[in-house]
Amino acid sequence: MNVINEIKKEFEITGAFESWTAYREEVTDLILASGATGSIALFGIGPANDIDLRRLSERFGRITLIDLDRESMERGLVRYGLQHCPKVELWDTSLSGVTMEDVAAFFETLYGQVVQSGRTLTEAAFMKMSLSALEEIRRKVYASREALRAQLPANHYDMVVSVGLHSQFWSILSYSWLTLAGNVEEQIIGHAMNHDPFFETLRAIDDAFIPMLNEVLLSMGDRAIIAVEEDEAHPVEGAFQSMQDIRQRYPEVQEKRLHWPFRPEDGKSYEMLFQIIGQTKVEH
Repeated sequence: MNVINEIKKEFEITGAFESWTAYREEVTDLILASGATGSIALFGIGPANDIDLRRLSERFGRITLIDLDRESMERGLVRYGLQHCPKVELWDTSLSGVTMEDVAAFFETLYGQVVQSGRTLTEAAFMKMSLSALEEIRRKVYASREALRAQLPANHYDMVVSVGLHSQFWSILSYSWLTLAGNVEEQIIGHAMNHDPFFETLRAIDDAFIPMLNEVLLSMGDRAIIAVEEDEAHPVEGAFQSMQDIRQRYPEVQEKRLHWPFRPEDGKSYEMLFQIIGQTKVEH
């Protein structure tokens, strides 16, 4: 897990809480403007850098935070002074069925095969190894609504919210693969490889999984806000599937865009598309 832990650090954004202040207030305003009260579930919330939990706690009587990383959620509660708040429940689970241990096994398997092959490794062989390891990941992804729903709270909520979740499922896995592929290109093969087969396979996984995930999220709340990165020129994997899926389910969906200064020090930002659904009815 050492390599994966180092890669996870690459995804930690120093100063995010401070630099996202205006964005966080806008997102929180949007949630509160829905008029929902009672209970709320926040999916993929992490340390809550983009949603003000303190303000939500003043409106909602029950708040459920759902994320793979319990430690991250706990840090968020401490930041907002809610670590002892009886209104808040933490639910740590993988929303895809794939854990960080699975991602570590994916990387370690590929790395071991590369080392074993040494200088005899070819581009075709490396891609075959990669797709085989990725198939093991695909097998762990929830294949049905029922399988995913069984891992989530049995509660029904007045509102469910997901902000920036859909693009994150394979980010660490992709980064680890690109890191290894880059080393193979530089040290063994000597030229750039065609990465398309790997990312086309990931895209196919999302094509099947993202609509199912949305169906489960929408079934858990009377109202929903699902926000994803919007980039027409370079569609963001996972985010694109979700955006299109929601539009297909709800042709009249209300949409609002907010600017997210993701890494302002690097000039990296996104336009976030917030899709606001009221009184959700999910068609099976």
